[in-house]
Amino acid sequence: MDILDLAGSVARLTNWDAHAAPVGSVVIINSVARSFRLASSEFSENVLGVTLDPLQPGWAGLVKLAGEVAAVRVTGSPGVGDYLYSSTALGVAQCSSILRSGAFGRAITTKDLNSCVRAILMPGIGDSPTQVLRVRLLASGAAATFESSIMRAERNCQIDSAYIVTDANITGDNFNFAELSLRNQPSAGEICEIIFSLGKDATAFVPLSFGALDDFNRLLSEGDAVTLRKTVTGAGLATPALLLQLTYHWTI
Repeated sequence: MDILDLAGSVARLTNWDAHAAPVGSVVIINSVARSFRLASSEFSENVLGVTLDPLQPGWAGLVKLAGEVAAVRVTGSPGVGDYLYSSTALGVAQCSSILRSGAFGRAITTKDLNSCVRAILMPGIGDSPTQVLRVRLLASGAAATFESSIMRAERNCQIDSAYIVTDANITGDNFNFAELSLRNQPSAGEICEIIFSLGKDATAFVPLSFGALDDFNRLLSEGDAVTLRKTVTGAGLATPALLLQLTYHWTI
């Protein structure tokens, strides 16, 4: 990459996007091709920068990679100190007071009349090594219900994924079924769930994902607990012994 200053915080890159990049646009860096494209997805974990020049497609100009920048295009109503993330708005950042993966800087002013904030770009600020938790749970009968503590958050963190691996098959039923859900306690907010109704099965020794996690309840404050809850409908459904695996990362 053609770095232009001693700190390695500015580069001259080509706009390979089909869209123009106004000053303050959030872009994804391609260091091999010495180019960028406009960021267009939430919480991108790619290397991000901010344009210092207005750049039409095919034009080359300056892109800030680290340090203070006078203008970053933002959506919403960011506060001073909020963390910056990419968003679904093309080349526009979103802000949050919560630190999570994908953060690339912090706002140091509120939004101005041009819908921009002054910010400090901080590559790697959102990086956090993934933590893995594995818990064995005993089999339960068809009508049995339970709620078991799985973990206590030692500090603020975010649940990233949840899987179970069962010791035997589970075959879902249309009338008599079971639901396994992860809960953020003490609020009892549901993080995610698997409902073993008709068409939802588990195969022995094959990991089964809980799927999408609730954006709010997946965030744990220091001292919060996570529980696994089983509820049943009708006559219920037996669940075999299983392994529960969570991945999470510290957010502060």
